[in-house]
Amino acid sequence: ASPLTIASGNVVINNLAFKGGNLSGLGATGKGGMFHITGNADVTLANVKISGGVAAMGGAIYIDTDASVVLDAKTVITKNNAYYNTVDDQGVVTVNYGMGGGIYNAGTLTMNGGVTITNNTTDNGTELADSANSGMGGAIYNAQGATLTVNSATMEVNNAGTDTEYWSPVAGTSTTISGNKSIEGGAIYNQGSATIYLEGNTITRNTATDG
Repeated sequence: ASPLTIASGNVVINNLAFKGGNLSGLGATGKGGMFHITGNADVTLANVKISGGVAAMGGAIYIDTDASVVLDAKTVITKNNAYYNTVDDQGVVTVNYGMGGGIYNAGTLTMNGGVTITNNTTDNGTELADSANSGMGGAIYNAQGATLTVNSATMEVNNAGTDTEYWSPVAGTSTTISGNKSIEGGAIYNQGSATIYLEGNTITRNTATDG
């Protein structure tokens, strides 16, 4: 399926499965392999599965500055990738790490009970040793100024080249963050100097090789 852009209105999508598009050929400008939520759109996804999306920013979903997304009722974001291709003057293709294997959030993202974000990466499934950039946020990249609220969600086996460097506001209740892997973190990359709040959560089996 081709990526979908939602730019306005209150939109509810439920009980559907989406196979994302591949925007790796757009280079570093690719946003949202399945959904690009922009403008003042307010979107709710309930019992929706998104897989197979590829983009430089948000393998499955890109949320723009003024947009709002709610993930609800057993929504699953799985097996999406954030990476992009560049081609030099000799025609040599380089695969570069992206940001937000599952979701790139620059606006407002709320994740409610039963949401699962699993097996997303910020590469194309291989180590990109020659890439000019490091991957950030195997599950979610939360950009500076964005707001992320996590309630009873599961994030597991998300992979990123690098991750948590700065924090932006995150509030969580009864959340499980498990089995994430990267060089520096792997579940969520939060950009911006603020605070993360987690209440009654389980954080286990996360692996970082540096920090």
